[in-house]
Amino acid sequence: MTSSIHPSSTEKLLKAIKGKTETPSGCKISARPSFSQSGFRLGRKRRAGSLAAIGVDIAPDSLRLVRIERTDQGPRLSGFWRAPFEAGVTPDSPGFASFLAERIKKFRGSDKQAQIWTLVSTAQAEMWHVRVPKVPKSKLSEAVYWTAMREKSFDANSMIMDYEVQGEVMDKGVPKIQALVYVVPREVVDKAKALFAAAGIKLAGVTISPLALQSLFRSELVSACDAVCANIYIGRNWSRIDLFSAGDLVLSRGVNTGISSLVSELTDAYNRQLSAPAKPAPATAQAEIESPRPFILELEDNETPEKDQESDFEIDYQFEIDADIASIGSPPQTQAEPTPLAEQDPTFSNEPEQPAQPLDEDQARALLLGKLLGQDIPAGTPGSELSAEALIDLAGAAISRLVRQIERTFEHHMKSLNGAPVQKIFFSSDLGTNGHFLDVLSNQLGVECTLLDPLGVLGTKPGAANVPDESSHRLAFNLVCGLALCDTEATPNLLRTYKDKDKARQIIHQGNVVYGVFLALVLALAMAWFWQQGTRQDLQAELDNYQVVLASFSPQVDEPLLLSMATRVGKQQKRLKDLSKKYEGLAAITELGDLTPDGVRLISIGLELGAPPVDSPEPSKDKKPKDSLQSPKVMVLDGVVQGAPEMFDAKLATYLARLQNSPLFTYPVVHKREVERLGGKGDVLRFILHINMS
Repeated sequence: MTSSIHPSSTEKLLKAIKGKTETPSGCKISARPSFSQSGFRLGRKRRAGSLAAIGVDIAPDSLRLVRIERTDQGPRLSGFWRAPFEAGVTPDSPGFASFLAERIKKFRGSDKQAQIWTLVSTAQAEMWHVRVPKVPKSKLSEAVYWTAMREKSFDANSMIMDYEVQGEVMDKGVPKIQALVYVVPREVVDKAKALFAAAGIKLAGVTISPLALQSLFRSELVSACDAVCANIYIGRNWSRIDLFSAGDLVLSRGVNTGISSLVSELTDAYNRQLSAPAKPAPATAQAEIESPRPFILELEDNETPEKDQESDFEIDYQFEIDADIASIGSPPQTQAEPTPLAEQDPTFSNEPEQPAQPLDEDQARALLLGKLLGQDIPAGTPGSELSAEALIDLAGAAISRLVRQIERTFEHHMKSLNGAPVQKIFFSSDLGTNGHFLDVLSNQLGVECTLLDPLGVLGTKPGAANVPDESSHRLAFNLVCGLALCDTEATPNLLRTYKDKDKARQIIHQGNVVYGVFLALVLALAMAWFWQQGTRQDLQAELDNYQVVLASFSPQVDEPLLLSMATRVGKQQKRLKDLSKKYEGLAAITELGDLTPDGVRLISIGLELGAPPVDSPEPSKDKKPKDSLQSPKVMVLDGVVQGAPEMFDAKLATYLARLQNSPLFTYPVVHKREVERLGGKGDVLRFILHINMS
């Protein structure tokens, strides 16, 4: 196996492109050989900053790899490779992990950032659509899960479930959210993870073949996909029908008609024509032809989908026999006698000396693939003189059966799923490369049919790796191209299901909340800082004004002047305090005279001096200091209230209020209060008051 990336082979590759080379058998091939001969090819080196993904498909006979880069100009093919398995190496053999590691390492080279995507078997997987009411985004996953569980009732422990929202739909006039749900056995995913982990390769994603095709149909590599289009893959024992609407997968179905059905029908038809009598039919036979008898068209429903060159997948619903096929008990019919081979094809020779041999299924397969795909036909194979058109006509019953199954799939999509008609059909299998076969299907289906060839589209872009001229060699990379176009955010990923995405969104939401709080705090601090700056500027302006006013004074105020003024003020205050102490008694008597109302007479005035103030410990917060420590001087007033007895209390209260409001006295307290007879004055109210001097 040669590689086009080695510097030593550059000259050989350029030389091979210009000329022709011969195979060991002597037949000539194109300068660009098939993948099994050319090894892998790479385009230009990946640009700095561009994203790349590598699709890895483990087929039954080889390893297929494609690398596509995301650039500003769209996807660009930077490499592809089909690596056949070595002798004794199979996907289940112990040494397959080292084989896988070696091939992927050689393919991606120094690019360690490229994402690796692969497929898993979907033989036991299920895929269907659910519709849930419009709920908040935080409740959507729960609604989809319980709706899917109610419809299919799968084991959540042994199956991995994931879903993809495909938009809003109207369900009986009610807007709902439609989601594509799929479940895959957990052991299948674990097996794939273990295989790549043993190879030392970190997987970015694992998906199934219909979803890989969805990534392909959502890209710019497939044209005319705005409406409903179909992709049909004809495998060995089955065929797959995938319907896409605006790039979204809406239906994936498997039918039990494949290449084996065409081979079996070709074998039977060829052998029937070989044994058909050349002479006219007997009268009894002619009568039977004129009088139709019942017939039953046998369908190959006993076949089972197997792993093909592309990938297996889940059958969406069971095949139903068409209405035009007679059921058991209906009037039998007889097919007309087939046309002899000599009349069908002029090249057919029916000479007696060389009698034709019957055709077995192995020979029929080699004959069919040889005529339709240009493969080698073993020498001596019966029917090799027939043309490709004749072989397609012989296998027409199987082709018609496939057409009816496709039509019933389209009908199910339109009637049961309320879908639009299919506007275009893509074929991704080798048989689709034969123009006559494609025309037959297109005429019977009444829909435009074409090849699904993303590798051919990528090969036309500037800087892309060289792709083979043979479209049949390119079609084997359709699924791998879809894998290389997958994205961790847009493609359903079995390694990162909806649970992981919900958890990541929750973490992002929490981070956004923290960031928002932090941002609000920063904004508040910034506003406070600007406010303080403004306040500081205002205060500075006020200070400057004061400085100007101060500078206008004469003499200038300085520290010595302020100290001298403080000294004079202190002396003045001391002198005033001395005078107040000296005339304190006179001031108190004068104040008492002014405050004593008419009808109240003071008999005596006394002054009780308590102990001199001493330094006392700091009072506690819950305990007030004693009044004696704060005001040791107490005046004792002995007096009487004269006048009408009913006015004694009012006059005394008025006197106490005046004393209370005086700036010299506080807390007047009545220590004695009683009515006495005073000589010729009559009854008087005798009282004794204690007044604290402030």
